[in-house]
Amino acid sequence: EGAARTTVLVTTASDTAYSSYTIPDGRGYQLVVDFFESGERQVEAAQQVRIVIDPAHGGEDPGQELAGQAESEAALQLATSLARELERRGAQVLLTRREDNAVSAVERSDMGVGADLFLSLHVHDLQGQAVTVHYLGEAQEASTLELAIRQNAQAQLGETTDPLRRRLLLNLVPDLEVGRRYAEDLQVELFNRARITVADPSPAPLAVLEGAAGRGLLLEVPATVLAGAGHEGLAQALAGAVAQLVSAGTEAAGL
Repeated sequence: EGAARTTVLVTTASDTAYSSYTIPDGRGYQLVVDFFESGERQVEAAQQVRIVIDPAHGGEDPGQELAGQAESEAALQLATSLARELERRGAQVLLTRREDNAVSAVERSDMGVGADLFLSLHVHDLQGQAVTVHYLGEAQEASTLELAIRQNAQAQLGETTDPLRRRLLLNLVPDLEVGRRYAEDLQVELFNRARITVADPSPAPLAVLEGAAGRGLLLEVPATVLAGAGHEGLAQALAGAVAQLVSAGTEAAGL
């Protein structure tokens, strides 16, 4: 009396190509298959790496005040520069916002569905010279949980500290280890490429990373690092690091 199983066989015409990805759905997942006519241009597009960049805050939520500039503006400038650098490297890039407008955490998360990487960018004016990176997972430290509570509150999720709510959130994700590997690889790549120090990555139950099915990172960049490297310099280093880790990740997955 094992679990019921359904097999679906789809036969396509000789001039038809397809791409597929999964979407978390309850304790299982939805399989989404896109069909399109074959051809070099369409096949190349299907194989193109898709990266979603999320400039934090926006609209009525400016974030922190950074020496006369709002965090929302600094994050958007960095995101725009990063998108340009990644597109130069052949990636398909989507920004969750391109101007100073409000986007809910739920909308941001939804844009990460099917992405090879979802990258949420924050800039802060706190002490410390290290970039911090968080991936989706259960918080191991109080400070990380507090971060998740602040971020999730923007999505009006209600009892975000409830253990059951956090477990349900995490159970929606097929492979949390992907995010951890991406975060650790990014730490190494940023230091090797631009001597940018990244603190040891830590997990956090962040709602904005949910849609990316484990392939999501939230970066907090100190304003001092941003000022030292400049938007373009930091974007170049980030783009090289991101391209490397996503390429390694897709090869490991057999894509």
